[in-house]
Amino acid sequence: MDFTVSLHRIFLDDAGQRRQDLTAQDKDQALALLVQVALRTLAAPVLALNLDEQCEAALSHMVDELSGSGPSSVAVEPSTRTLARACLSVMCVVLGTTGCPDSLRTTLQNMEAVRSHPGHAVVKQALFQRAEQHTAALNPPVTAADLQQLDGLLELQAAHRLIQMGGERQQLNKLKDTALRAIQRLRALGAGSNAAFLHRRASDVLAGAGKLREALPESRAALRLATAEKAHVAVMASCLGLTTLLMSGAGGPQFSKQEVEDLLAQGRRARHLCKRWIPSQVSASYKQTLRQQEEYLAETLSLQPGRDLLDVDDEEFVPMTITSAPRCWGCGRHSSTLRKCSACHEAAYCSHECQRQHWRAEHRSSCMGRANAS
Repeated sequence: MDFTVSLHRIFLDDAGQRRQDLTAQDKDQALALLVQVALRTLAAPVLALNLDEQCEAALSHMVDELSGSGPSSVAVEPSTRTLARACLSVMCVVLGTTGCPDSLRTTLQNMEAVRSHPGHAVVKQALFQRAEQHTAALNPPVTAADLQQLDGLLELQAAHRLIQMGGERQQLNKLKDTALRAIQRLRALGAGSNAAFLHRRASDVLAGAGKLREALPESRAALRLATAEKAHVAVMASCLGLTTLLMSGAGGPQFSKQEVEDLLAQGRRARHLCKRWIPSQVSASYKQTLRQQEEYLAETLSLQPGRDLLDVDDEEFVPMTITSAPRCWGCGRHSSTLRKCSACHEAAYCSHECQRQHWRAEHRSSCMGRANAS
């Protein structure tokens, strides 16, 4: 079932206009659908959640209203409030404010504050059980296990994104510990089909915090599981991650030429098998990263001809990594369907509103400068 399509049908009529007559059950159903969409998106190799601009605006307004976080807050069932607050974190981490570090830090701080409260686990589980009972008649329902898993995935994603943005060593180590605790909780819930993802994310987190040797076995496990599952996008991502680690010295001062060549070949095959059904911009980014790694290997071979074991360069090899869809130049949100600026064809936006605001704030001068230069 395509839960994203179902979300659009709740908020938009056949003409694509926002519905004004949503019932309480419609709202509960929308929250349940967003939970299911988030569970799948947060554990995917590519973070890309595309919603129509009007649908996203209606969803955001409803979540603010039902979670009690906005000026239009209304009285609702306690279980609806629980679902809405979970969805508020989804809106923060997955949708519009994904690129904002302050927003991600606030999400993590709120989660840690709840977790540090005595008896929080018992209280949260009771709330999740009530939400499960409340949504039992919906299609799909939301189980307590769904909400526990969502909680862990959101914390993991927020910590991982902040690690990617960089920072001081102490800060990165703290974020690493937060992310690894979230992974531990998710594994305790039963990794299931997310096992390869959790190994890959553990590798990303450890590598981002400078723990390359610790990241290596996680990366190998991720590739092994993804290959067995024939999950081609995950295979492609895992091959790139593992190649980067090996050429950065995670396995020691030397790496195997044959192993890296085999990984690059496997990554190319995986991309060929999945490129037709992943966003074209994401496929192009993976292609670029593969080419970058091939060029680095070729350069290393030219400096060390005839060797099977190649010395790691003193400067750590860190190519561009692909863990999400491209970002809007305005709000920073991930989207695989960005609209490019018609003047420079470089800046890209998720909505006309973002383009208008970014044009006024900063893009007008740089865009016109490029146009005059050409």
